[in-house]
Amino acid sequence: MNEVFKNDEDLVRKYHNGDNSGLIELFSRYVDVIDKKIASAKYSVADKDDVKQEALISLLNAVKTFDANKGASFHTYANICIDNAVKNSLTKASARKVRILSEAVSLDEIGKDKTVFDEGDNPEKLYIDKEGYLSLLSKIDIHLSDFEKTVLFCYLDGNSYEQIANKLGSSQKAVDNALQRVRKKLKTVFL
Repeated sequence: MNEVFKNDEDLVRKYHNGDNSGLIELFSRYVDVIDKKIASAKYSVADKDDVKQEALISLLNAVKTFDANKGASFHTYANICIDNAVKNSLTKASARKVRILSEAVSLDEIGKDKTVFDEGDNPEKLYIDKEGYLSLLSKIDIHLSDFEKTVLFCYLDGNSYEQIANKLGSSQKAVDNALQRVRKKLKTVFL
């Protein structure tokens, strides 16, 4: 016959005594708590899985480190650990997004660096400029997917995200994502 544990502290004690069924029961009790905390925070779909993983790890650490002699209930201790994990994940995600944006190369800035050929340019300079241009195209061809190249050239031709999406039969979000990947790849190639 299965034992029924009424409180979390009994389950923690069971786990500390080497019986993993206590841990399994605690996870089943707290998974809804974690889901509710994540649902109340503002995360993208991709971030929610990462946050849930961090929260589950914090729950495991709470079970491992809980000391009933310190006076707090396990429920309180676990909730504090989970809250901290969720908040830290949000902070990390925000910092990561800020870092990605700060490292991005503006495609508008790339366009400003175009060399204008004067009538006084000598053939040697024209040849070197042409070689540089061909090298640039070669790097773009190697590092970007066909879709990314098409989106990049449409963008450089002055098309808006909406116009590019319509031309390619794609969504504006796909165009935006492609341009973000292009910025990241070009930055690594040229820096």
